[in-house]
Amino acid sequence: MKNTQPKTTTPAAKPAWQTAATRATQSAFDAAHPTTPRAAATPPAPAVAPKLDPMDMMLEFSPEQEQEVRATLLVRLQQQFAGMSTYEIQSVAWYADIEEAASGCDTPAENFITMLVLHQSIRPVTPADAARKLEEFRENFDSMVESARIFVEKYPQALETATAA
Repeated sequence: MKNTQPKTTTPAAKPAWQTAATRATQSAFDAAHPTTPRAAATPPAPAVAPKLDPMDMMLEFSPEQEQEVRATLLVRLQQQFAGMSTYEIQSVAWYADIEEAASGCDTPAENFITMLVLHQSIRPVTPADAARKLEEFRENFDSMVESARIFVEKYPQALETATAA
């Protein structure tokens, strides 16, 4: 005997991802069609300011942005230090010492090293780039030696005072 009753099916519950996708689709629709009653009941989302790139050296930061970038970089460094060997951390400390001592062409070796690192952070250093930087280092070094000689000749008492201190 055949069953003559009509088949009834209960819809299966939608998976959570499908429900979320439906909500996202509805939200996108509401945003595109603000005249729908549903969109009018939903308050607009606050505008989110784009995050600053802490490694973007071309930006000039306000004092508040400077603090934000500094905090971001310190967190990044702490995370990087956690995975470094003692030698690698020493290398970072040595570089920090070089940065601290650098004062442009008055410190030719420090200037050479920091300029190579700066160049590498913008684009990879090629042998030609390194050769140009090395030539600049030689010129700055020779110039500094000549400047020191001239300074000592003109101000011998300054050298005596400095060595006495």
